[in-house]
Amino acid sequence: MTLSRDSFADKDHQDAPEAALAALDRHYAAEMGCRPEDLRGGKTLVLASEHRELRFAKGFPLPVFGMDTGEGSVISVAPHLAEHARRVLLRAPSCSLSDEVCEVLENALAPFTAEAEWFRGERLYLIPEMFRDREQGEVCEASALDEKAAARRRLWGGPVFAQFVDGRAVSRATVKPLSDVVWDLSIETEPEYRGRGYALSAASAAVKEIFRAGKIAMWGTDRTNEASLRTARALGFQHYAWEVGCFVR
Repeated sequence: MTLSRDSFADKDHQDAPEAALAALDRHYAAEMGCRPEDLRGGKTLVLASEHRELRFAKGFPLPVFGMDTGEGSVISVAPHLAEHARRVLLRAPSCSLSDEVCEVLENALAPFTAEAEWFRGERLYLIPEMFRDREQGEVCEASALDEKAAARRRLWGGPVFAQFVDGRAVSRATVKPLSDVVWDLSIETEPEYRGRGYALSAASAAVKEIFRAGKIAMWGTDRTNEASLRTARALGFQHYAWEVGCFVR
């Protein structure tokens, strides 16, 4: 499936963000094994699923993965965890995967997920109509020029755009082409060059590459990573969902 600016001109008079949200709901519902409407169904749904590897997680097994859109939440868990999760979430506020609920869920499932690493994230999305381009200076695809960029390209399979200062790559934005609907990106800036706008610049180049491919740009980060969230919002990214889960390396 290829999405372009025209893809969001809706048949049912949706505006672009509404059409993008509908596309995201369909995508993540397919990944989690639920229906798109379950993500906005006004309740918390626990699914027992054998499908444990999500493409956007690069194949890491996820015993637990949940998304909360604010209008409903879905938690997909390995079958042996389903009843434990349901018992915990019966006492939780409807639709909520708040930090309080996540902590209770993690504590309840910890005895069954001893080898797993837990995370609480926020997932944000961006389409062309919302984008604020902050590219400046010398930015280019750097996998042939920089060892770290080359390693990231080998890992994720997408181009890596770097901001260069005095011939050195100081910030890298990696495109992660992990689905036919959305492409994720991640940013890494050398510590001594942070706070100068270089992450915004490199990320802008990566976002434009995602849009050229006709995909929705996605940004996932820890809920407490304020620097990452500031960068995403400065580019125009908007909140899509809260996440919780655990993965096994």
